[in-house]
Amino acid sequence: DDHNSNKNDNPHHQQQQPAGPKLLFLTTLRESPDRLLSAYTFFALTVKEEMNKKRQKNGKSEDSNNNPPTFRRWIQNNQRRAKNYTPGTKVGFRSNIARFNGIVWRFSGGKLSLNKLSHADAASWRPSFETAVQSLAAHDLVLPMDIMTKDEGKSALSALLGWEKFDVKRRGVKGDKEGGHVVTVGEIRNSKAREYFGKREYGTLWEENWLDGILVAWCKAVFLARLRCGDVLVETS
Repeated sequence: DDHNSNKNDNPHHQQQQPAGPKLLFLTTLRESPDRLLSAYTFFALTVKEEMNKKRQKNGKSEDSNNNPPTFRRWIQNNQRRAKNYTPGTKVGFRSNIARFNGIVWRFSGGKLSLNKLSHADAASWRPSFETAVQSLAAHDLVLPMDIMTKDEGKSALSALLGWEKFDVKRRGVKGDKEGGHVVTVGEIRNSKAREYFGKREYGTLWEENWLDGILVAWCKAVFLARLRCGDVLVETS
């Protein structure tokens, strides 16, 4: 009917619509060697230790199944289970924490192969990498974890979200409550891969996650440029 108009096409109607809340997209990223070490120390060490403590408290002996595997064994076990994962399902979902180049995999919609990536075989990783870049570029803030609780990270969160306080009020957590770095189980462990692993092992781990390394370096460069050179970026845009 020519006399009926869609209310969404009516400029006057659009002007009458109340302004809704602004939707913001932000995420945090962590260097993959640090991310993998953190996941290992929590799921393979802390959780298993806490389970054994509960058994001892209840008068039971330690469960040998709760003895922690080595870092490499933990990686291999989880990657083997992750092969059974299909996006949208729960089977093998948590095992994805041990994926190499897990950041590219996550922000590409789960398209990146679980296999070890070759620099030369660009066809196996370029589409996923480009999708991940586009996805992260659409975020309002991508905050590198290594500076999240430092002044730069707090300044970025204050500017975007208006946050003024970063201390943790929740009970039952341990760590730096004033700075905002806490854990809910066990103690805060060293998750700095450069300090935890030997030079050769760290180099191997970085090479296994080289695509993530490039993506995180780019995100960190963009974050710092916007934070410290915002006036220059505005003038040249």
